[in-house]
Amino acid sequence: MGRDIARDLEEEGSIPNFVGVRVGAQTMQAAAMNALHHGDHEKAVQDLGTLLSFAKLYEQDPSLVNYMIRMAVTGLSIDVCWDALQADGWTERQLATLQQECLDLGQILPQMARTME
Repeated sequence: MGRDIARDLEEEGSIPNFVGVRVGAQTMQAAAMNALHHGDHEKAVQDLGTLLSFAKLYEQDPSLVNYMIRMAVTGLSIDVCWDALQADGWTERQLATLQQECLDLGQILPQMARTME
């Protein structure tokens, strides 16, 4: 479509692409789940990290719609974390990386008050 998506996402005042965020997040959730089902824990954690980064997009925008999209992405991330914790074959290092990624999940809840204002 002739657009520089990375620049548009970084540019202040650009119109948020909520559909793109949601589709990208759903794609990363599917990729992480696929990696888990194939026993590729390293790839699953990497994909989870990418998925969690979608919840950080537009985090300075306090609008309700933005917050709802970010919460939906967080929900997708929780699904991946839950399935990951049920999987066998993790090394200690991989579990530590997974735990570090999951710590980011709680960062969105304190922003709810600002959104409600």
